Amino acid sequence: HPNTKLHQAPPDFMPYGIPLIEQVNSWLDEISPGARFYVERVGLGDEESFVVKIGFGEELDMRQFKPQNVGLGISYVLPVLVTLLTSWPGAIIIIENPEAHIHPRGQAKLGELIARAAAYGVQVFVETHSDHIINGVRVAVRDGVLKPEDVNIAFFERKERLKDNAKNSDDMEIYSEIRNIKIDDNGSLSEYPEDFMDEWN
Repeated sequence: HPNTKLHQAPPDFMPYGIPLIEQVNSWLDEISPGARFYVERVGLGDEESFVVKIGFGEELDMRQFKPQNVGLGISYVLPVLVTLLTSWPGAIIIIENPEAHIHPRGQAKLGELIARAAAYGVQVFVETHSDHIINGVRVAVRDGVLKPEDVNIAFFERKERLKDNAKNSDDMEIYSEIRNIKIDDNGSLSEYPEDFMDEWN
């Protein structure tokens, strides 16, 4: 975005002067160690096109693959990384299940990046089932990257109750009860409802 002032970003989020592809690759290496993202310009007759490739291994001996020939996690996380890294203060991002097909360590690192984007002033809504994404945010709060008051965790709990004017006990309706969970300076949560953070347990 032309109005983004990269030098005002929190440390290590959007370092001033570092090309986007290097930022993406730095975070990609945190999420999936050894992976690198490439864009190659290809001439097709009179037209020009671009080919996206994913590489693994050392620079000099790196094998490259088309995105459809690597794990779904890397293909899925690339647009999430680019979106987070190119957003500006005041932007709103909605991400569904960013943890899909990513190793737990990578999920935690992605949680950290989400926290850094929020600290930069991006409003990020994340729907997740991953303890590791939440833990990445908790660690970022503990480390002072993000203020506790800038985090809101809403846990949707499935409940059942009798319908109004129910004729018998089988006449039930299902609804969601939303519980807001707070986080403190140490990254501790105010409560742990049943079925919340159950992967971690």
